[in-house]
Amino acid sequence: MRVVPDRTLEAAAQVMRRRLRDLPSSGTVAVADGSLRVSVQGPDLRSDASTLRVLGATGQLWLRPVLCGAPSYVPPPGGALPAKGHLPACPPAYRYGATFVSGNGGSQYAPGLAEYPPLAQDPSTSQADDLAHPGQPVLLGSGAGGIAPRYLLGPAVATSAIVRRARAERDATMQWLVVMTFTAPGSRQFNRIAASHFREPLANDVDGFVVSAPLILARNFGGTAQITGAFTKASARALASELTSGPLPVSLRMVATASTTQRT
Repeated sequence: MRVVPDRTLEAAAQVMRRRLRDLPSSGTVAVADGSLRVSVQGPDLRSDASTLRVLGATGQLWLRPVLCGAPSYVPPPGGALPAKGHLPACPPAYRYGATFVSGNGGSQYAPGLAEYPPLAQDPSTSQADDLAHPGQPVLLGSGAGGIAPRYLLGPAVATSAIVRRARAERDATMQWLVVMTFTAPGSRQFNRIAASHFREPLANDVDGFVVSAPLILARNFGGTAQITGAFTKASARALASELTSGPLPVSLRMVATASTTQRT
């Protein structure tokens, strides 16, 4: 087991304390005896468990271009797995691009070939590998409303570092979304990314999960951008809290929990 220095644990504790300020539960986070000890107090045990999950999430955002779609995973005959880290490239005919956006410049997007069949025999990238290798392509589930069951994503073009703060809001249809406000350098970086990937899908990959993969339909976002998806109020607030606090400097594993049933 790798021993984590106290200074790294304290940095993680600071991130978790920032997250606590944005969540409905109250609590404390302390470093003691080489571990993090977290106490939360919410309206019920389910709320406490949800808060613990948010506090312990790595919370790393990678912005990754969507290269092409992939079918659901089908294990190859004989159980032989492909070489790890060697995902096949998408042929030009399967690449998602600006040519598939409706002619009126709207948000209609329908690639002619939505799934590259050979990717069916490649297992999805694990959360650990996604977090550890931002500079490599990854194969992830496409999330709710994906064009294909999975997406082959390119190397990350930006990280959580471009986000200054995030907040959960409802749109005009009363659906929950997360609004990101960028740092000044982050805003310039995102505008460059938007110009490079105009009319192409760009995935919001958070801890190895595609939260959404919207089409980029502007070249200048004025310092803010939205993440839409199948959010509830709680999940939108949780993601906003993770993005505002920044990612944890170390991945955490829960080793023990204790609870009380008394509520005031």
